[in-house]
Amino acid sequence: MSPLNKLWHNSAFYIVIGVICGACIWHFNHVAVFFLLFGLGYCYYHKHSNYFIIGCMLILGSLFLNNCFQGSVLNINNTEWQGVIATEPKIDGDSIQFRLKIDDFNETIVVYLRVGSESERELQREQLHVGNKIRFTGNLDLPQQLHNFSLFDYQHYLNIHGIYYIAYINDITILGNSFSIQGLIYQYIRDSFPENIQPYMRAFILGDMAAIEQSYTNIWQSLGVIHLFALSGFHIQFLIRSLRKLASRLWIPQELISILLIGFLIFYMYITGFSASVVRAGLMAIIGIFFSLQNRRVTSFGICNCIFLLMSLTNPLLLEQSGFQFSFMISYAIILSQKYVSQLRYGRQLFSSFLIQIVSVPIVIWHYYEFSMLTFIYNLIFIPFASIFVIPSVFVTFCIPILSPFLSLLIYVFEQFSILLATLPQLIITVGRLPIIYMCILMVVILVVFILLSMRHRRVNCVIALLLGLLLVPCLHPLGSITIVDIGQGDCIVMSIPFVDGAVVIDTGGKVSYGNTASWSQKLNSSSLAERIIIPTIKALGHNKIHTLFLSHADQDHMGEAAKLAENISIGQVVLSKSDASLQEKFISQNLEEWHIPVIYASSGDNIAVGRQLFQILLPNDFTSSLDENNKSLVIYTKLGDASWLFTGDLEAEGEEELMRLYPQLTATHLKVGHHGSKTSSSDTLLSNIQSQYSYISAGRNNRYKHPHQNTLEHLLDANNIIYRTDVHGAVRYYSFWFWNWHEIVISG
Repeated sequence: MSPLNKLWHNSAFYIVIGVICGACIWHFNHVAVFFLLFGLGYCYYHKHSNYFIIGCMLILGSLFLNNCFQGSVLNINNTEWQGVIATEPKIDGDSIQFRLKIDDFNETIVVYLRVGSESERELQREQLHVGNKIRFTGNLDLPQQLHNFSLFDYQHYLNIHGIYYIAYINDITILGNSFSIQGLIYQYIRDSFPENIQPYMRAFILGDMAAIEQSYTNIWQSLGVIHLFALSGFHIQFLIRSLRKLASRLWIPQELISILLIGFLIFYMYITGFSASVVRAGLMAIIGIFFSLQNRRVTSFGICNCIFLLMSLTNPLLLEQSGFQFSFMISYAIILSQKYVSQLRYGRQLFSSFLIQIVSVPIVIWHYYEFSMLTFIYNLIFIPFASIFVIPSVFVTFCIPILSPFLSLLIYVFEQFSILLATLPQLIITVGRLPIIYMCILMVVILVVFILLSMRHRRVNCVIALLLGLLLVPCLHPLGSITIVDIGQGDCIVMSIPFVDGAVVIDTGGKVSYGNTASWSQKLNSSSLAERIIIPTIKALGHNKIHTLFLSHADQDHMGEAAKLAENISIGQVVLSKSDASLQEKFISQNLEEWHIPVIYASSGDNIAVGRQLFQILLPNDFTSSLDENNKSLVIYTKLGDASWLFTGDLEAEGEEELMRLYPQLTATHLKVGHHGSKTSSSDTLLSNIQSQYSYISAGRNNRYKHPHQNTLEHLLDANNIIYRTDVHGAVRYYSFWFWNWHEIVISG
């Protein structure tokens, strides 16, 4: 390696470290010191600290400029909008979703078109396509803000893709068609291929997975092979090899082939929307071809550094996109371990898959909270099958549509084999959403692993063992927490008990339906509250099962999601009110008994143990059993750390009086306010007796019952309670760790 190349090879890598550190400083000020100390110490040891400082200055300057100029330039006071459809419309029930590039502005919005009838939906299905020029009247709205911890943040997702507004409309006017290469490709796929292979054509050629059934997407995600559908280096290399072979058969000179390939790669990046993984792979190929034309050698490591800097400094928001993270992490892993792997006599493919698994784990954990120990084995099966059969067949069939039956058979085998593997035990390790500091430590250890591999250091096995240990420590659940989940108009509390495997859930929430909707208008991919909110919340806390589920009473907004929970996550035991016949009947009517979950019928004086945690059942008793449904609620008392908690379900004034009669000395630091803050609950008598300091109200935004009532809020304030409300603050979480206790809320202000 020449001195100039060696200088670039070293300095670029340190600048890359600086870029990552600068981004962390921008997003997470509390970890800046950690990264700076590590990076500066490492670079100082190698006498390259100046490059690290330059890298930090570059990224901080870029992020500052980007922060100054990013944001929407649209005038939201306008009501007349016109633009070109940028993505293939996605139809789901009575809603049609697509992205629209606004005329005269280099900005995109998301449009949700509501249709009034099945015939109108089918008409729009025929008319709306990529490249259509449309006009509509309506207001622009901000995407919905995140209301629960660690769940998918749709607003943030759109923002990092440069989208700041959405529009909900009921009518549009199609003005004509705008020339679009993407639109022509979509139309060619629609007109030339059967429906069952069209989604795979769009996925493997254009990187658009929107049309693939959600059930298959979930399966591939659980198996850890969803990355096969991300356009990446393999797709690019396959296209390059194929085009070179074709050109050589046509006796085209190699220099001309290289020039044509550069043009083709730029064109391919354009039609795929310049997705991060395609740009990374495409630019690596283009730079490699360019230097080969100059008869100059350049290392893959140097090229990867160059592209990372170019992309991150051009658009720092790419650093937050999972495709960008996966693409570069795997590329660096392959490059840094190449020398080590090449010297192995056996098992190269197995070891490479294992290394890719290691480097992917932190990203997978951050986005999905869990990973499968068998993922590297599944990759050994799926990567060759996809690379040898599926992906080449898709591209060949795209050029020769007569081969469609063969591709249909291949995709059928691919789907059925995926379903078969998904039925097997997965050995999934649920780690949860780890603190950013812990994630930084994981990334540093992974970096050390690959540096040692590139040096062929004998102690690399010890560092890999340390990495596995760091991944398993969170599974011990040393941190206790109680989360008041924002479930809308309903109750759901999720508790993580220190050193207990499995969460404790009190009530499940549930939607109250008003009337029936037509079958054609129902969402095909709609998910329940349990699937969308409760289970991800449990997994984000590091649990993959429910140890104990308490159902306070029979109202839909307290137990409506119990059946969905039982279908999708293991439940150790269920606790029901012994005297609530309606609850027991509803439990049976939802077919919960078929899951063979042990049921405990509890009443006043019973104790439920979860590990060392004790839950005392204070009500119901014989008196409250003769009252209305709300007063039959389970009333639960427990402690977490040095703080006491009282959960009252929908208990009202009569039940509260009975509670005080039975337990006149009862006190609780934290009160889950009864009946969503209704004026019939939280009497002055209760508040003066229990002397609570914090009150939690679970109520839906703008709910039809006007909960919480102003009188209740005034009573709580008069009792010197700090009030947390899910309709104002989103989800609320209380942490307990040894002698430290603290609160977090999703929506501040």
